[in-house]
Amino acid sequence: MLSRIAESLFWVGRYLERSEDTARVLDAHLSQMMEASPVDEALGPDALAALAAGYAGASADTIAQAIQDAALDVQDGGLRDDVALLVVRILPDDEE
Repeated sequence: MLSRIAESLFWVGRYLERSEDTARVLDAHLSQMMEASPVDEALGPDALAALAAGYAGASADTIAQAIQDAALDVQDGGLRDDVALLVVRILPDDEE
């Protein structure tokens, strides 16, 4: 039984090492994509925060549509990549 546990731990470690390698490659690829993208400047963290702040109190659909429209404007009306948006409403502590 001890040998089965040892073998299982070996394979868990091996798979973890492989997943870390994959994550490292994906991180490098994403970083390169973001550096080469015109969206990075136009919709970077500060610009995106300012855009979202302008829609405070609006519905999630309205905010998501505004962000998608801004991304389309930056890329001349055609998206080069997939776009996934998640709009989350954070409630103050007294409203939870």
